[in-house]
Amino acid sequence: MRWLLSFAAVGFMLGCGGNHKSDAVNDSNSGGASGLGGSGADTITVHAGGAGGSCRRDVTLQAVVLGEPPPFDLVIVADHSQSLAWSKDDLSSGLHDLLSHVKGRAVRVFLLTPTQYGASSAAARYPLSGSSVVAWKDPVTGAVYEDAMTEYAQTCKDRIGNVISCPNPPVDLEYSIHGEWKFVMPEPIAVLTPTMTDAQFATEQAAVANAILAIGGTGSPNEQPLCTLSRYVRQDPSLLPENVVMLVITDEDDVSKPDACLLSFDAEEHPMEHMASTETPCSSNCDAYWYRMSGGTVEQVLYPITCAGFDDAGTMIPGTEQTSTATDSSSCAGIVSGATCTEQQKASAQKWCPTGLKLTACHTSCMSSSSVCSIQLTKNATACTSAFTYNGASYSNMSDYCSKLGKGFQNCQIEGVNITTMVTGNTWSATQTLTPVAPGTTTVDIGHYFSTKRAAAFAPGKSLLEGILLDSSFSCPLGGGQSYATNIESVIADPTHVFPLCQSYAPALDGVLGFAQALVQTKYTLTLKDDEHVTSVVIIGKDGTERTLDTGSYSVNEATGVLDINPSALHGNDANLRVEVTSDCRPIVR
Repeated sequence: MRWLLSFAAVGFMLGCGGNHKSDAVNDSNSGGASGLGGSGADTITVHAGGAGGSCRRDVTLQAVVLGEPPPFDLVIVADHSQSLAWSKDDLSSGLHDLLSHVKGRAVRVFLLTPTQYGASSAAARYPLSGSSVVAWKDPVTGAVYEDAMTEYAQTCKDRIGNVISCPNPPVDLEYSIHGEWKFVMPEPIAVLTPTMTDAQFATEQAAVANAILAIGGTGSPNEQPLCTLSRYVRQDPSLLPENVVMLVITDEDDVSKPDACLLSFDAEEHPMEHMASTETPCSSNCDAYWYRMSGGTVEQVLYPITCAGFDDAGTMIPGTEQTSTATDSSSCAGIVSGATCTEQQKASAQKWCPTGLKLTACHTSCMSSSSVCSIQLTKNATACTSAFTYNGASYSNMSDYCSKLGKGFQNCQIEGVNITTMVTGNTWSATQTLTPVAPGTTTVDIGHYFSTKRAAAFAPGKSLLEGILLDSSFSCPLGGGQSYATNIESVIADPTHVFPLCQSYAPALDGVLGFAQALVQTKYTLTLKDDEHVTSVVIIGKDGTERTLDTGSYSVNEATGVLDINPSALHGNDANLRVEVTSDCRPIVR
């Protein structure tokens, strides 16, 4: 005899011969099922019929809905700077296909950028210099970076704490500033719901394609996708979805440091008395004592360098070249004058380039000059021959101290002085503090912050991070201004979720679909008796159509009663399922 279990309401018949007296038995332990809708118990009723008699077992299980898995967000962080090396057409086409696969599910699609600062950040300026705190516009064209992920706002107060209109620095005024960059989450570019008509769904597909194609080369060339992701996951938990896929698309690595991903800016300007000191010779009980040694030679390594600005495609911008000299206090030993800097020396010299400029040329040279070694101590410590402490370090005598600065110093002399200090006027001073989103000093610190916040914001299995990037293992050639995404890949941490920028985006989008499928419940608990076996699983669509799964699409652990369905076998338009069980007829014990 064949029995049918349904997650709606299905009757099971067990026929036996003979006439029996009427009887009714309710057994609450005879069966059950659990699913997205909860759990329920079978109810068994045994009774006798008329001539020829029969017995019947009725099973009712609580309904389980398959077609409405938990909703999820697809958050795309896409490069929109001038290089535009990735194919927007391929992406919009791939997203079109992806949306077709998740039709019937609840999905929101968002488009973010790696640009942090825009027009609102023009107000963030240092009090004394009036220079910008962050880069918010193109240094050559003056064009404001568009589609920035933050809005900046600040409050200023006078010296006693009253709120005032923020002055236009530089200005001589005693006041304080507190400014904050707030993350701005844009509206979704598409919203899918299970009840959409075909026409409504097509409209959302078109909206996604149009949004992708609309972003152009108006963003900052300093791409910071890790900063954008960090701002996203640190939002109030109530603003975050339960499930999310984050997809990064860029042709450059993120090499930004925490101080380029700012949360707030604080500054305070105040007047300060300008003091001037004069010294007069003194023979005893002096205010201070000078110790000097002469005849020494000091060496200093120099790096004549050239820095210049580049556009996002890696082309140098004419007229932006600047020359300067980087210095190093190390010995000239082994330095060849005029030689090209080593890679390590270039990395050290890069910090001497002005903000936004890159090193284009670097050579080595050495300068040797005569010098006098001197220090001032407040007590007559006979430092020429005795040990002393200076700036927190200990030295055995002046010769020991001067040997750390150069060589050949001799003839230690001491001179006592009395010091007279007087106020000569006022000057202005300022203190300023930058608070980054992530603590630390390196790009690795930003990546660690994001990973930590992501783990706290989303339960295991409820978030996915993928990248469409450039990697040395891919066949994609590096173009001007492009780089391998080493830092971004280290944050993704799973190479199976890293895909090449120059090839089809279908595998990356398949990963999104796989994530969506994984959100659907695939395990269901049945109560099977010793001689019962699942022989068929039938999926029922929202429109009432049925399809029977092949045996490779599910498995049953008869010991535990767990039915496990392959996620790829379930579709967005599925409503519920029916399980067919076979069993030998068991006689009723009277």
